[in-house]
Amino acid sequence: VAGCINWAARLTAPECAFAVCQLCKVMDCGTRADFDAGIKVVDYMHHHRERGIRFRSTGNATLKAYYDSGSRDYSDGMNQLGFVIMLAGGPILWTSKKHTHVVRSTSHEEYMASCWAAREVRWLRRLLCEMGQEEAVGGPTPLLGDNRAAILLTRNELITPANRFYVQDYYFVKECVKLKEIETQKVAGKLNISDPLTKFVSGAVMKCLGPWLTGRDDRELPEG
Repeated sequence: VAGCINWAARLTAPECAFAVCQLCKVMDCGTRADFDAGIKVVDYMHHHRERGIRFRSTGNATLKAYYDSGSRDYSDGMNQLGFVIMLAGGPILWTSKKHTHVVRSTSHEEYMASCWAAREVRWLRRLLCEMGQEEAVGGPTPLLGDNRAAILLTRNELITPANRFYVQDYYFVKECVKLKEIETQKVAGKLNISDPLTKFVSGAVMKCLGPWLTGRDDRELPEG
């Protein structure tokens, strides 16, 4: 069950990515409750089997990325991160996964999540240029998150007692900002479309963000 829904979540159902990630953690020790949860995801996918992902000519003509960090796995203290990269009004790349390091604060986890998103943005920018699609790259790619402290950290070199222990690997996002490959921006938490990739959300939140996440909403993507 986990393998089948993982395949679908990677291709057509980004809103299910977090649930699939949680189910994959218990593949070797699953309970009946875990199996029932997996069947609920199967049922949801079956109900939306003809929906798919939509792209449109009136959607964003250049890359735009959203990232977030959310629920914690109390077995090892690591939080969940998620990001989605949009083009032409629909998602072209998304991820929901656990951080590889334990965090000490919300700004810490959001800063780390921004780095994971920046890596994929850089790869996509270069891929599009190699394909002759420079117009889809444009200027610096907006990288939108909902934590102001983490955003400021991507732009500043200030070392403080609160951030001096951060793993240097995550400073990659600072380099992308300096090279003007990305531009970190603040987006309201309730409009951060990567939120369902990091935690279980309410039906009301999914009703609001789900259509954006799958490209089924004709409204403009949330701005910074």
